[in-house]
Amino acid sequence: MFVGSIVGKDYNILFWNAKDFERILATDQRFRGSFICATNLGFDLGAIFEAFNLVKKLSPIERSGGVVYAFVYATYNNKDYNIYSKSDRDNLITENKYNKKDFYKITFIDSISHLGASLSQLGKIVKHDKIKSPDFLGFFPRTYEQISELIRYNLNDSYVTYLFMSWLQKEYNKLGCNLRVTISSTALDLFRRKYLKSTWEQENKKISEICYKAYYGGRTEIFKRGVFGNPRIKSYDVNSLYPYIMKESRFPKPEGIYKKNINYNDLKLFDGVVKASLECPETLTIPFLPVRLDKLYFPTGLICGYYSFVELRYALNLKYKILKLGEGVVYHNSFSPFKKIITDLYNYRMKRKKAKDSTHLVPKILMNSLYGKFGYNYTNKDMIIHGSELTPKIIKQSSQIVPYPNKEYFRIRSSERSTKPNYVYPVLSLYVTANARIHMYKEFKKVGFDRVYYSDTDCIFTTRTLKVSGDLGALKLENDFINCCLIKPKMYSGKTQKGDLVKIKGLKKSIKSYDEFIINASDGNISATITNFRKLRSSLTTNKKVNETFQMYNEFDLEDSKRIWERKTFDFAPQNSKPLHFTKETYEKFK
Repeated sequence: MFVGSIVGKDYNILFWNAKDFERILATDQRFRGSFICATNLGFDLGAIFEAFNLVKKLSPIERSGGVVYAFVYATYNNKDYNIYSKSDRDNLITENKYNKKDFYKITFIDSISHLGASLSQLGKIVKHDKIKSPDFLGFFPRTYEQISELIRYNLNDSYVTYLFMSWLQKEYNKLGCNLRVTISSTALDLFRRKYLKSTWEQENKKISEICYKAYYGGRTEIFKRGVFGNPRIKSYDVNSLYPYIMKESRFPKPEGIYKKNINYNDLKLFDGVVKASLECPETLTIPFLPVRLDKLYFPTGLICGYYSFVELRYALNLKYKILKLGEGVVYHNSFSPFKKIITDLYNYRMKRKKAKDSTHLVPKILMNSLYGKFGYNYTNKDMIIHGSELTPKIIKQSSQIVPYPNKEYFRIRSSERSTKPNYVYPVLSLYVTANARIHMYKEFKKVGFDRVYYSDTDCIFTTRTLKVSGDLGALKLENDFINCCLIKPKMYSGKTQKGDLVKIKGLKKSIKSYDEFIINASDGNISATITNFRKLRSSLTTNKKVNETFQMYNEFDLEDSKRIWERKTFDFAPQNSKPLHFTKETYEKFK
């Protein structure tokens, strides 16, 4: 048994099973053309529908097992109280039983796709607290009082989400945009409505594919490992690194021209992307250019890959030598499309922060989400569909079609043949991340390579005391560690005056204190047993229920393969490192 609810401005609707929920959607015209919002959408839909019905009826779009959004269609001209998937709707239209205008779309979206916060945190923002979970939650209520308590608890949860999403929509409207399915699509809506002053030419797929090859993320690397206490390590973050880069940098105007052979004049005079081979001097203890193999490396020696012109020009200043230039894309014109939007959002955020108003979160999430939308990689994306939706067009555009065990549902993977969204301009996103890596490298040089202990995209760990400021792009002190244990990228812990910090990718919140971290690592690895909720993709594969709990044992070794260490194994004693050195044989191993 479960209880569900839909809460709005002047109504509370309860339902007790999937059929009730479907009937509400099919008959209540208040929901036509609307967003129905949840916090943790995949969990809520999984509680209502079993996995295969969820896929068949609601066409969920999922990423990493979680549901980003879902949608159904309703028509209020019949008495069968059904909701329809897109394929069901299209079939009815084809059979001339309905017209397209007879159907209304109902979209389910997730507050987490806008702000990654729990219901409790959302409640604090809108000043309406989440109430304590019933002691019997997860079990069948046995008394009328328990049923009443469960209803109050459920309605309050729905009300918190309703208040937050209503508040968020109002704030978006104030800034000049509408609430969309995700924060990145909302940021794009704002940019198009207020700041896009001219039409951009849609680049062809070949140009986009070359740009994707030069699109690298942030730099996550450890340079010194062990336990450190005196002198104390401090971690500094750059205030809104990517928005700062978007505001201060110039970008290639999307009018790229493919060239089979890029020359030095192209590199010197214009912007673009090129396939290049270079030599990095061995004297550079922290190399600059990345190499993508099984992971992202920053080696000396032979450097091969696709790179932006802006990072190659910077690399030449660091005594890199170009050995060969190959194919690429040249952009003859540049512009600053993001200066105005970032300036406006940042100024508005500072104004709201000064007033100690929680609305300062809204411009922050918009600023941080815009750049990635242009770099969305529409290829190599997975989607789960029912066999009835497996059209010739989908088959043609897919690189992989894998049936689930019951043979009625399929996981399909998009390919370069897929339709390219009209907002995709990867050269803009890659220039954001390339300029961000340049900015961070300049910070490394200011600190001194021998005093940089660790870095992750927009942060630096160092024993030096650095100048801090609240300005966009300036450094802020994030942590001052009394003791700090650095093991490898995204695996560290420290004690501060504010409390303990533990960072372990893949073991979120399973190890809670610095002392527990040290004890765990003393065994030669980091391990923990985690209780997970089964997500949609896992449910389809295993034929087990969505949201059921299961135990998973995770174990991670302590070794870092991105640099060469003084000693082969991690042993808590401080160690220095030097960069890997790549040769032609290195690349042959990864072919």
